[in-house]
Amino acid sequence: MILALALLGGLGVWLSDKIGLPGLWDERVPLRQRLFLPLLVGSGCGLLAILVDWKTGWAAALASALKVPSIHVPFPTSLPIYLGGAIIVDIIYYLVPIPLVVWLVSNVLLKGGHRTTVFWIVAVLAASVEPVTQDLIHPHFGAGTVALLVTSDLLENLAQVYFFWRAGFGAAVLVRVALYLFWHVLWPLI
Repeated sequence: MILALALLGGLGVWLSDKIGLPGLWDERVPLRQRLFLPLLVGSGCGLLAILVDWKTGWAAALASALKVPSIHVPFPTSLPIYLGGAIIVDIIYYLVPIPLVVWLVSNVLLKGGHRTTVFWIVAVLAASVEPVTQDLIHPHFGAGTVALLVTSDLLENLAQVYFFWRAGFGAAVLVRVALYLFWHVLWPLI
């Protein structure tokens, strides 16, 4: 699995360069944009996830429906699990599919044209995968709770693809790392 992810990630990094996305730690991107802003936005997304759970109790309801004590991995195991999970999820959702499809459509089919438009169409579709596949499948939640879950996850994912576009894949991952720190590590400790 690690080898497959490394190979896929390598392909994604190579294709990201081919479509003109900033490198993982592109020196042309200010540190504020590739480190501080993604961490700040991810923290805000984590706080939003906590607020949604606090108001709806959806995480406890889901854990009860699944007959598990919690949907969160217990601390301190949560630290490496969610750090690794953030990287794995972002390779699968963003680093491979977005550059691959943009490269195929923009570079190959359209001979280098419409790269920005193609990127944003593919990015919005990629950002929608998680909310559609995870949030819309909860029959035991009301429409209001599902709407809050879809909205908060979609906002976080759109933030990630924005930072992927502006500051590179490392910045996109940092958004999810900060989110997971608040949502999956700190919130269960409270």
